Amino acid sequence: MKKVCLVSLGCPKNLVDSEEMLGALAGDGWSLTAKAGKADLVILNTCGFLARAVEEAEAEIRRLAAEKSPGVPLLVAGCYAQRAGGALRQRPEISGLLGTGDPGLVRRAVREMLAGRRPYLVGNRPFSSPGTGQRLILSSPHAYLKVTEGCSNRCRYCLIPRLRGPLRSRRVEELCAEAECLAALGVKELVIVGQDTTAYGADRKDGTSLAGLVQRLARLPFCWIRILYAHPARITERLLSVIAKTPTVCRYLDLPVQHSHPRILAAMGRPVQDPLRLFDRIRKVVSGIAIRTTVMVGFPGEKEEEFSHLRSFVERAEVDRLGIFAFSAEQGTPAAKMPEQVGADVCRKRLREIAAVQEEISRKKLRRRVGDRYEVLVERREGDVLVGRTQYDAPEIDGVVRIQTRKQISCGTIVPVVITGSDAHNLTGVLAEDRPSRRDAIKSSGSA
Repeated sequence: MKKVCLVSLGCPKNLVDSEEMLGALAGDGWSLTAKAGKADLVILNTCGFLARAVEEAEAEIRRLAAEKSPGVPLLVAGCYAQRAGGALRQRPEISGLLGTGDPGLVRRAVREMLAGRRPYLVGNRPFSSPGTGQRLILSSPHAYLKVTEGCSNRCRYCLIPRLRGPLRSRRVEELCAEAECLAALGVKELVIVGQDTTAYGADRKDGTSLAGLVQRLARLPFCWIRILYAHPARITERLLSVIAKTPTVCRYLDLPVQHSHPRILAAMGRPVQDPLRLFDRIRKVVSGIAIRTTVMVGFPGEKEEEFSHLRSFVERAEVDRLGIFAFSAEQGTPAAKMPEQVGADVCRKRLREIAAVQEEISRKKLRRRVGDRYEVLVERREGDVLVGRTQYDAPEIDGVVRIQTRKQISCGTIVPVVITGSDAHNLTGVLAEDRPSRRDAIKSSGSA
């Protein structure tokens, strides 16, 4: 059987595209191998909207070109192909290019490469089809459901609309059918993704919404449903109500605010609102919710006053998880041409300051969990340790729970765990059957 080695870089949305490529190729008789040197075809699905993502893509191109056997085609796909296709098509080590928006075109690209041609499937604009086909799931026991393609927001630092096109929402029926297939495969956690998941349905003009979609998906036999990439200006009362009242929807919300200072938010092209008030509103409706957000330091014009405002926001918000990035002046974005660019040394210093503040917050919040009992989704085994997550942590980006046990427990099982320790990022615990939780101990003491 013909073997394909596929390397997927970047975000979960890109992983979904990679899974679709593999699903399409499986229909043509291709099987998967992890080794480029044993493959008859090598595919690199790239990220490319930040300079460091471009650097990673370039490093992988060099590595795969060196590791694959002579004559084996190398297809470069995804955002970097869309961004720099004109330059990449001149590279002799690259056999073909596939842009964004329609992963199913991989079949055409492969046929052309095997026929000795050099396909260049990169348009002036990204492809317009947001539909998905068969997928080869690479992330079990969780899987991602990409509900939209592209983005119609106009953040002045972001290349995504140029690389992925405008917002295109998939049909509810199509998404539910795909989710049913994922559930049938044994997926336990469904993670909803898109460039802006809360914009889902806005382009359809028929009342379609993320809240309505989640209610439909909650009828399926998933243990957990999680929402990532929400937009702070689109957190509706209906969505919060669905999260609060639906048992299988995780009490977790990922919503990048990027900054707290009104002047910087306006310069970014972001909604000017008080994120502290937003978080308070969310916490009042959804008791115990875990909030993850993202902030950017060093945006052009960010002086000490604006940075201090951001630092104060992080201290007061006490979010559960925080992503911190330094501004990157990407060619083609309005922000790259703005005056008052902040120096790299200042950016790094500010990033370290925010990271130190959040580390202490995270350490304190996780310490409070010691002695409590949580349901943990087991993801893998490392020797005598099971590694899993609570509903308050997203896969791949948040912390984990490490459970010391030799008991044979399958991946994808949800087990009750008593937390016994913590650090700034992760928890440790034991199976609840081996130790009562703090709450159990209190109840036992009270009844004695």
